[in-house]
Amino acid sequence: MRRLTFFGFICVLAMFCFAATDSRQALAKQIVLKLGHINPPGGAIDKQSQKFKQLVEAKTDGQVRIDVYPASQLGKIREILEGISMGTVDMTVEGVGMLAHFDKDLNFFNAPFMYMNIEAFMVDPYLMEVLERIRKKTGIKMLSHNGVRPPFHLFTKTKPVQSLEELKGVKLRMPPVKAFVDVWNGLGAIAVAIPWSEVYMALSQNVVDGMAHNFLQIRDMKFYEQLNYATLLAFKPVVNAVWITDSKYKSFSPEIQKSLKEAAIESGEYFTELAVTENKKAREQLESAGIKVFTINKEPWFEKARAVHRKLEEGGAWSKGMLDKVNPD
Repeated sequence: MRRLTFFGFICVLAMFCFAATDSRQALAKQIVLKLGHINPPGGAIDKQSQKFKQLVEAKTDGQVRIDVYPASQLGKIREILEGISMGTVDMTVEGVGMLAHFDKDLNFFNAPFMYMNIEAFMVDPYLMEVLERIRKKTGIKMLSHNGVRPPFHLFTKTKPVQSLEELKGVKLRMPPVKAFVDVWNGLGAIAVAIPWSEVYMALSQNVVDGMAHNFLQIRDMKFYEQLNYATLLAFKPVVNAVWITDSKYKSFSPEIQKSLKEAAIESGEYFTELAVTENKKAREQLESAGIKVFTINKEPWFEKARAVHRKLEEGGAWSKGMLDKVNPD
């Protein structure tokens, strides 16, 4: 009887050891991906990133873990993208236009007042061609580009801007992207390229008198504390993409690749729905906080921008002939 009891104990112990070994092996095999972005924890882009994390981990039964680093913990956006290119950062969620410094033709799709139709932007075949060139050149692969951000408007601090005449000489913060800076300069503003992490300080210290963005980010980043007026322009479609190091993606099994793609698309759909709801709420909150919103006729702005677009093309901002080749309307 004792022998049987002792034998049973040995069997249980062996099963425990095997289970512990299997657990350690499974843990050792787990793929951990670092996803960095520049937006605050709890903001809409962070929520998309967290949704992507949840979806990936569920779809792979925990075989892939996504660690999210918000608020520029892994660097500014250019540093993150270069990190993805080199393989020191695995992933990010960011607007398509942020890769413009890798291929000048992306400046065309990044130019303010170029596209009025978001659907045309998202399915443009030449945009896909440019992004494929970037992948081959840099190793930065796009998994999805369907997270539609709220429309961009003009926000100012000391005075409202309701016409091109009133825009003249107004210093505006712009991202360090040539197309943004040149178009707004061409419209009459004084565009100042300032990194995202330095915007609040630039506004508070009167380095600039305004900026272009959407209600959602103006709220989430607390820029509204330094702004008083909003001019509705909806001058640029911005779409979040999920980016990954191409070589790392290729190293995964077809099943994991499929899970990553599906999660990227589903998180983009989640973001789009969230953005509509949150942007409406953000506008109401900003108006309650005292920001005055102006609706204007934006057609003169688009018309004047067309002339600026032509000058940009002549100056080599993107390949010659794109304004005739690509129809953004």
